[in-house]
Amino acid sequence: MSGIIVDLDEEGTNDIDGYEKEHFTNLNDEASDEIPVKEEIYSLIELMSSKSTTTFPLINDPTIDKCMKILANLLDILEGSGIYNYTVDIFIKKDVRQVFLQMTTDEARKSWLEYNYQLHVNKM
Repeated sequence: MSGIIVDLDEEGTNDIDGYEKEHFTNLNDEASDEIPVKEEIYSLIELMSSKSTTTFPLINDPTIDKCMKILANLLDILEGSGIYNYTVDIFIKKDVRQVFLQMTTDEARKSWLEYNYQLHVNKM
């Protein structure tokens, strides 16, 4: 139980911030020509579900292979370097791969990897 007490007056209406219950009921009746809210919510959920699989296919399946292909094309991150090896190690984590793939530019990916690598080096 929420602990909220509703005190109805003699006529069975409740004064809510200066509005009577009938006011809210009438507002609801005015919207009866519109699509029901429940239907709108289901439509929105369906739209979002379909968009997420078509708009961001890389993120839905963040494989190590996809990440490695992008990493191979990043300038200044040479195979065998410290940052390269660190990046390969962190690609084991799915959430890291998701973040990496969601970035929209290679420059952003490179900057993010350099930042995280520097944090790693400073901990050593």
